[in-house]
Amino acid sequence: DLLGTAFDRSEPVVAYESLRTALETESRQELAKDKWLIRLFNDLYNNLFDYGDFGGPSPCKTGNYTLSVAWEQRVRDTDCEEFIQPLIFWYTVKQWELMQEFGLEGWMPDLLPYGEARSWISSKDNVWFNAPHKSANNIISLKHQSSAVGVYFSTSWYQLQVTLNAGNRDPNNFKPVDWGYQFGHISKMGRLSQDEDYQGLRMLASTIKMLQGMERGGPDGLGRDNGPVANGWWVGRHAISGRVITSSYLGWDSANSEVQPDPNNIGRTWQAVEAVEPGLYRKSANALLKVMLDKNRNYDVSEFPRDYGNDKLEPADFVPTAWDGVTGEQFARHQQADNYFRGLPLLHEIGLDCGLVNDWIDWGADMWPKGDWESQKRVCK
Repeated sequence: DLLGTAFDRSEPVVAYESLRTALETESRQELAKDKWLIRLFNDLYNNLFDYGDFGGPSPCKTGNYTLSVAWEQRVRDTDCEEFIQPLIFWYTVKQWELMQEFGLEGWMPDLLPYGEARSWISSKDNVWFNAPHKSANNIISLKHQSSAVGVYFSTSWYQLQVTLNAGNRDPNNFKPVDWGYQFGHISKMGRLSQDEDYQGLRMLASTIKMLQGMERGGPDGLGRDNGPVANGWWVGRHAISGRVITSSYLGWDSANSEVQPDPNNIGRTWQAVEAVEPGLYRKSANALLKVMLDKNRNYDVSEFPRDYGNDKLEPADFVPTAWDGVTGEQFARHQQADNYFRGLPLLHEIGLDCGLVNDWIDWGADMWPKGDWESQKRVCK
């Protein structure tokens, strides 16, 4: 037993017992007040990760972890991933036990405005730390796995996280789902699989779910709300321009930041969508782009929060420029206006709806009027 008897008296066990006691003694109505039940599940997560001293996005990435109380209580030659795996398994199983024993599937609509009926409870991640990407020494595969098998399991655990709890439109940056990695794992699994099994429909479903999570203005997405901020139409972090343009619509299947659009080769993942039904990729991309643009157009450009930096929308006086092919990256998360300026014309190149892409370019011109947006438009036939 790698956890040892000391674990039986640890903080995560105490948090679990507190959560179980509350479920046994408190009413559903009481547990729903002020997100109490969500906070209890979050406490279980936080105490477990503090106990394991997981620190950082990938605790075993370098092996140079700081010894925590848990490590002081452990056999000193225990490997990092060997220590973390049983902790994560314990956390996963205990959540499953509580969800089933107390019939918690169906509770989320009482806990959050947009709670999904069968969602697992927590605003933290539920199962994704089982992924080798999160818990392996080399962040690719566990010691007994090949790289391809490790990527397969990472993709599977990330997909299960999306299925169990995709966030319930709660404004967290990268929990319980880190969408960028969700897309990346799907593409990477296609590249590494023996028969190059690119899973386009999974990519499409993930894109739809991510965009749905941005909508916090009402269950049906209609009407006014709190504006394009955390509690309304959330335009930061995951639905940043570079990701929307490159990952979601161009089918960006490589780690290279340079995108070379080819109308006959839209990316292997999206080719798999076309294999299901010819034209399905472009039909889907056009529909999603229209929904996003309609939502953006609900707000005056003055309502969008502006700033420089990570995942921010630059101020209105920013001048977007074309990429010179040398300087920096073609697309980067720190340059939203440039990403739109450089990326939207590529959507013309792959044959998306000409008028719709031009309308997006007009929106870019409204947001950053000093750019030469007219040069990016096409004459529609």
